[in-house]
Parts: sequence; C-alpha cells; structure tokens
Amino acid sequence: MRMLAIMLMTTIGLVGLGAKSGAQTGAAVSRAETRLITLGTAGGPFPRGKRAQSSNLLIVNGTPYLIDAGDGVARRLAKLEFNFRSLSTIFITHGHNDHIGGLGHLMSVQWLQLVSEVVSVEDMKEVRIRDGRWQAMSEKEQQEFIHHFGEEHLTPEQIGTMATLAGVKAVILTHLGMRPDSDDYTPWAEEVKKHFSGQVFVAKDLMEF
Repeated sequence: MRMLAIMLMTTIGLVGLGAKSGAQTGAAVSRAETRLITLGTAGGPFPRGKRAQSSNLLIVNGTPYLIDAGDGVARRLAKLEFNFRSLSTIFITHGHNDHIGGLGHLMSVQWLQLVSEVVSVEDMKEVRIRDGRWQAMSEKEQQEFIHHFGEEHLTPEQIGTMATLAGVKAVILTHLGMRPDSDDYTPWAEEVKKHFSGQVFVAKDLMEF
C-alpha cells in the first residue's frame, strides 16, 4: 500500500529580519523592530490539542497585523496578554476554514472586550456610549443587549438561591464571564455559598464530576 504524505506550508518573508533575531517567546523587543509571532501552526481542518490553526501576528514598529485567523487565534492572543483593541488590520491569505475558522470569535472578542471598571449592565452600557458602539446600535439591539446581560445571565446570589430551592447537593460554575485582570473566580463561589450550603466548584476545561 502506498502512503502519500502532503505537507501544506505557509512561508512568510520579513524584510529586515536578520539572522541574529532568532526565535523569541515573550521577550521584550523594541517597538522599532519587526517581529513575527506564530500564533497557530496547524494546517488542515482537524483539531489538535497542542496546535491552533493557522494564524500569525506580524508587528512592525509597534503596529500589529494579523495574518490569517484560524481556530484558536483569540485564545493564543489572550495567552500573550495581547490588547485586542490595538488590532485594526487582518490579512486573510485564502478562504479555507483553517485560515478563517477563528475570525468570527476574534471579531466578537474585539467588540465585547470591556474595560476594567465594568461591573454591571449599566457600566457596560456606559462603556459603549463612550466609544460610540451604543449609538451605532438600533433601538432593538439596545433592548436585546440589556435583556441578555440583565436577565439571561444569573448572579452568584441567584445561583445560590436557585440551588437551595432545588435541593441539589453541589453547584458547578461554568460559562464564566470575564473578570478584569483575573482568572480567579473564588469570589463568585464564595458569594454563591452565602445562599447555598452545599459544595460549590469553579469548573476548568476538561474537568469531570
């Protein structure tokens, strides 16, 4: 039986990258330099545990440019603690799904990213008023926004109260919204415990209960 292995490779040429530049992972680099960060290196539609799909971050004199946006691009940028609002230019080399699979999520993250003082629906509305996004929404979209964040998302107090009324033994917190500058959801669990006497778990990816 003959086996045929095909490797699809994308090569990006950078003018001005000398041999001394080397590979860097998170090292401090001058704004005047040109940098290439390989965010995702997997080709093809099949998901891989250790590689995101094709995406590269090109930084020229401090200005970021994204080349392709395969699945996983937003998470890779988040791992770099990248400022999503600083990205204004995205180049798509071609329309295969391993080059555009993460584009919708990335654009959603850019639109929804909140500032640190956001703690309530009114805060989120105020942020959008300041940057012009609220005015760009139709009246129906504004109403849907308030309804979604105000009525379709539960507070820790509501979760604890509901769990007590339902008589369950444990609460697993998932679908966790963003916390400013933190991935610690212990305060949310502690708030649930004020209204629920059972066990409260903050879920992480791939946990099993």
